[in-house]
Amino acid sequence: MVQKKDQDERLVTLEKRYLNAQRESTSLHDLNDKLESELANKEPALKMADEKVRAYQEKLDVLESKLAQSLRKAEELPTVQAELAQRREALNQ
Repeated sequence: MVQKKDQDERLVTLEKRYLNAQRESTSLHDLNDKLESELANKEPALKMADEKVRAYQEKLDVLESKLAQSLRKAEELPTVQAELAQRREALNQ
C-alpha cells in the first residue's frame, strides 16, 4: 500500500513537472513568435533609416566639396584683389 502511495505521489509530481514544462514551452514559443514579428517589422524601418543615412552622407559629401571649393576661391581672393588694384593704378597712370 505504501509503495502504491509512493508511486502515485511520484506520478503526480511527474505530471505537474510535465504540465509546467509544457506551459513553459508554450510561453517560450509565444515569446519567440512575438520577437520574430517585432524583428520582421523593424527590418524595413532599419533599411529605410540606412537609406536616409546614405542619402544624407552623399549630401554631406557634396556640401563638403562645395565648401572646399569656396575656401579655395576665398584664399585666391586677396591675390585677385591685389591684381585689380595694380591694374587700376596702371590705368590711372
